[in-house]
Amino acid sequence: MDQQPPPPTLLALLLCDQVTHDSTTGKHSLLGLFSRISTKSFPSTHPQLHVFISLTDGHGRASGQLRLVRKDAEEEAPPQMELSGKIEFPSPLAIVELVFTIVNLPLPAPGRYSCDFYCNGVLLGSRPFEAALAEK
Repeated sequence: MDQQPPPPTLLALLLCDQVTHDSTTGKHSLLGLFSRISTKSFPSTHPQLHVFISLTDGHGRASGQLRLVRKDAEEEAPPQMELSGKIEFPSPLAIVELVFTIVNLPLPAPGRYSCDFYCNGVLLGSRPFEAALAEK
């Protein structure tokens, strides 16, 4: 019987304006962490954001998927955006960090949205955020 390894553990899922990576130290710096996007009108397009994800307890190769979904729609809405890729865990003790850059995120209406991260089809965690009209 072929048994699947347990899913990795999600250590962090953060939204920010910018992520830099120091190739000398291997460290990431996250700038402008947020949980709210303000815009002048809807529908709107947010020009750019970054999603930082940190994982551990992974086994070998895995498939990762990030979905941005509207949470307060009257009916289950399709994802606003989906990004996917392969993840390599050198050992279960390794901490693997991923950075997704999202350009031109569509925001059709004000309300609650979420970044949902899946590994091998298993939801590991969600990061909610709000889209709202900017205060004048």
